[in-house]
Amino acid sequence: MEWDSIPIEQLSLSARVVKCLRSAGYNYVSQILELSIDDIESLQNIGSKSAQELVTVISHIKSGKIYLSKGVFGETIINRAEDIDADDGERTVLQRAFPDLKTNDVVQIKYMDQNGLYCDDLHILNCGFSPRTENALRRCGYEYISEIVALNESDIDNINSFGKKSKDELYDFIETKVKLFFSGNSVTDEADLFVTALKNRYGTCEGFFDSVNIRAALNQISSVLSNADIKNNPEDYIEKVEFEKSFLSNENVKDEVIQFIKSKFNSVEWSDIRSLKIILPSIITGSVLFKQVINELCEEDYFEIQDNMIRLKYIGIDDWVNSLQDNDREAVTYRLDGLTLEAAGNRMGVTGDCVRQLIEGALENKPRLREDAYAYWIDNYEINQEAFIYIFGVSDRIYRYLTLGEVAGNKDIEEILSDPAATKDIYLRTKEYLVKESILIGETYVPKYRNLICRQLAKMYCSENEMSYSEFYKIYNRTLEDNNLTDDERLSYPSERAFEVRLSDSFYVLNRYGRKFRYYDIKKQDISNLIWSLHLDQFKNVEIGAFKLFEDNKYLMEEYGIIDGYELHNLLKKTENIWNAEGTYQVDFGRTPFIVFGDASREKQVRNLLYQVAPVSAEEFDKLYEDEYGVLSATVAANFHKYIDEFYHNGMFETDQPLLNEKEVSFMLGYLSEDFYFTEDVQKRFSDEFGEHRKECINARTLKQLGYDVYSNYILKNSYSSAREYFESVLTSRDLIDLDALDSRLYYVQMFNTTLNMLRQSLDLIEYEDRQFIKFTRIQKIYSDITKERLRRYADELISAIDDVFFTVESAEHKGFDLMSSKLGVSKWFDASLIRISDKVRFVRSGGTFIFYKGNTPFTTVDFIHLLLEKNEMLDYYELDSILRDEYGINIERNNLIYLIKGSDMYYDDILDRIYLSKELYYEDI
Repeated sequence: MEWDSIPIEQLSLSARVVKCLRSAGYNYVSQILELSIDDIESLQNIGSKSAQELVTVISHIKSGKIYLSKGVFGETIINRAEDIDADDGERTVLQRAFPDLKTNDVVQIKYMDQNGLYCDDLHILNCGFSPRTENALRRCGYEYISEIVALNESDIDNINSFGKKSKDELYDFIETKVKLFFSGNSVTDEADLFVTALKNRYGTCEGFFDSVNIRAALNQISSVLSNADIKNNPEDYIEKVEFEKSFLSNENVKDEVIQFIKSKFNSVEWSDIRSLKIILPSIITGSVLFKQVINELCEEDYFEIQDNMIRLKYIGIDDWVNSLQDNDREAVTYRLDGLTLEAAGNRMGVTGDCVRQLIEGALENKPRLREDAYAYWIDNYEINQEAFIYIFGVSDRIYRYLTLGEVAGNKDIEEILSDPAATKDIYLRTKEYLVKESILIGETYVPKYRNLICRQLAKMYCSENEMSYSEFYKIYNRTLEDNNLTDDERLSYPSERAFEVRLSDSFYVLNRYGRKFRYYDIKKQDISNLIWSLHLDQFKNVEIGAFKLFEDNKYLMEEYGIIDGYELHNLLKKTENIWNAEGTYQVDFGRTPFIVFGDASREKQVRNLLYQVAPVSAEEFDKLYEDEYGVLSATVAANFHKYIDEFYHNGMFETDQPLLNEKEVSFMLGYLSEDFYFTEDVQKRFSDEFGEHRKECINARTLKQLGYDVYSNYILKNSYSSAREYFESVLTSRDLIDLDALDSRLYYVQMFNTTLNMLRQSLDLIEYEDRQFIKFTRIQKIYSDITKERLRRYADELISAIDDVFFTVESAEHKGFDLMSSKLGVSKWFDASLIRISDKVRFVRSGGTFIFYKGNTPFTTVDFIHLLLEKNEMLDYYELDSILRDEYGINIERNNLIYLIKGSDMYYDDILDRIYLSKELYYEDI
């Protein structure tokens, strides 16, 4: 039975066991079949139950309970052993949330979903976690929350990129959304029966019935009833007058209604009180209790009401000004009337700086005012007085009050249209203002704002070609001249340099080498997925050039439309506050294209590499440094040689490297039995045997004497003519290759990735599942009529057969195209891999498949969804989700899909659960 090509992951062993085996160097099933019980128990960090789990699985394999079924594309494991929970005495995640918990007493665990209902298990994507937390958990192979609660705390600590915020998020979920049932107790108590009946009758009401107050009230009500009254038919009982009377007269219910209303109406802007009837159950809104609570809150001066509109009650500007001391009142009044600091000072007989200090003191002690309702817009948007007064319909006095302090807003006024805080009136007035204050650029009307004009010009002239900032500055000024706007101070820049600084910092360009740029809409990109795919956690205390990330991830760069390392560096730097908000990565973006991780020393880094590869020519060293760290060889030659000049003699870098003694040579000849090793592994094995003080004996000189060619971080038997030859032999040694079964460090070796991409492009290897490849020769053995040319022609025919500009393999099949994968009996990933190497399409990975685009410009999942909405203008969520899944095979979890839509110019209404092409269409619809 052939087990040597089957990775241990396919045995469905628990994550702990797999990790222990991987750490010990056991990657394939054939290797673990030779383990004795003593070998298993000696595995580092393996607990007693984990050891027993492994012993049981090995026994099942040897007894035939687990066996292989052979097929055209390889072997499939049949009758997998069931997982056995590991427990080595550490505190579990569940015990972390419930310190007094005795796990033996727990007979059932239920989890609250996002609708407030309890279920037996939840997928990680349905727990409401942030994308960062979801990605970190799923990268470790966890798909369901039940898998997480059984882990130990140390397992959580060992999850990469799982910072404090992610841990807090996870533990908060377990503490608030996990319900435990213990031996001797029924699965559902009386309050649960009431809650379920009330939800069935009135809906979830945004968690109203799940609150502590409501459950306390229901328990009090149930305490005076017999079990028969409740258990026989709670749905009928909640309809009775006696229940309604008891429920509405309970103080806990009143407290919850007060808290609920306060949480919904927490703004100084007017809101329609009738909107509560959509959220709260009618048993509340139709009662005297509801009116009583509203009246009490108004009597306490918490709210004020006018014509069914409600808002928090605060004093206004005039009341505040009148309450100030004489000098403070005078200073503030002059400024609100429009006087400058100097003019106000002249009136008061003091300096302008004195006026400024008086105003700062008044503002420091100011209570919250009614007019502070507009502060959000001033704080976040670059909006002048004219626009502000037009959009919000307020006086210039209010604008001056809001700008008394430092104005920090820098968003474009156009972004108000997609701001969730914008009411219908604000949206429509903003739209009117932008149209009124627009100029025609190309075929698009653009509001007269510097940034918006620049963005449209960049989109027109720089989407496909780079341009210098100097040349673009001329285009900008020429546009102003053509529209007679050269005298408009709002649109001018003080200098060309100021123009370049402002534009280079924007989120719609990527900076390139030589003070050039290219248009690139950063806000449309899925940055979290990019960072996850780059595996930045691999870099510890090292300085690299962004070109290393670019070269090691060519397919990813193509997917995101990134042209070179300069662009990648700029994209990562601009978005760091998004992907590194929790400080997960200790990273610093130096001068392009350098990226520093942790505590790195360039000098030490240069010297260490030289010690590994010397003797070496200057040109060879520069190239090795470029391959290892992604710094262009020309940059290395010009700037890095100063650290190693002392070793340069007669065109070569040479170091006085210690040699191995006879005993050490004998040991190394016995140890070095493989063709390939990572240098760090060889040094560690040698140090373990002869001590850390002899570690330097493993150097380029001694390794070459032992028959190995030395590269930046690995060594290779000198029987190979090149590293490419070796990696090609590894990748083609088996008919089926699973990248996840290889040493993960190989993914960061540039030549490995280069070779893999070469084999993909040549169709010598074809990806038939994610990160799993089949050799073309294997296919041809089974289907002799299939040639590489036929596969390429098939991909071209599929692309040509689809009329739509966007498509997936699933949508092609939906329209009647015969897929090659159906004939071969593999998944549609096979077809997608053939299309991905075509130069006729671009693609992005989304929802478990690939979206293809017949165009040359970068695109995103948002662009695709926008196109679907253009055909319909609006779709209910379930309609859009059905189209994505049924027609295109795209499975995007609900929260992620809504997140994408909310970050675009489309609009999602959570009450109607409907997506609109624009917010304007939403307002027309309602």
